[in-house]
Amino acid sequence: MIKFENVTKKFGLITALDDISFEVRKGDFVFLIGPSGAGKTTVIKLILKEFLPTQGKVIVDGEETRRISPKKIPLFRRQIGVVFQDFKLLPDKTVLENVALPLQIRGILEKEILKKAEEVLNKVGLWERKDLFPSQLAVGEIQRTALARAVITKPKLLLADEPTGNLDPINAQQLIKLFKEVNKEGTTILMATHNAELVNFLKERVVCLKEGKIVFDEEKGKYKLD
Repeated sequence: MIKFENVTKKFGLITALDDISFEVRKGDFVFLIGPSGAGKTTVIKLILKEFLPTQGKVIVDGEETRRISPKKIPLFRRQIGVVFQDFKLLPDKTVLENVALPLQIRGILEKEILKKAEEVLNKVGLWERKDLFPSQLAVGEIQRTALARAVITKPKLLLADEPTGNLDPINAQQLIKLFKEVNKEGTTILMATHNAELVNFLKERVVCLKEGKIVFDEEKGKYKLD
């Protein structure tokens, strides 16, 4: 699903990623860990083609991002769901409207949108909160709304950048449980996180970045930083 081949990314004199190579297989759940500034967010932005590599290749679902034309970027990104630490919900839209937005952009019929939105909001336990605005929700509810919006289109790939960063341990565990359910349904997940407790509990594959380099890549790994 994701393949980095000898990827280097530089911003001026700063090297964010230094000749890294790794693969994420279809259906995998992979944690991307490392200290702040290690390059985790750069990896995610390269996958989304927000950046292009300075050297090397980034291949997503068989397509090298460098070869994707600007006109095809929106179509390319439709197969990818994204959950950010800062949520990025629209404050003037309700839970239902935020979650339905990706389907509205695709021109799906309103009746079908409502059916899919009800299904996904029930899955994250928020159907009864559908008419509330983000400012009326608890932090955990906001993040579950963001997850519902990311998966309503049933993406092949789900990227998460510190999704539990603003959550208490209970809400973090509930959110990760939902991610696991999405993964079991076939969605590939790459999650950047600092949450050592969750990484160690789930025992999924762990890829660790430090100063732009991969320092270890372990199946059923643990959160360990020197």
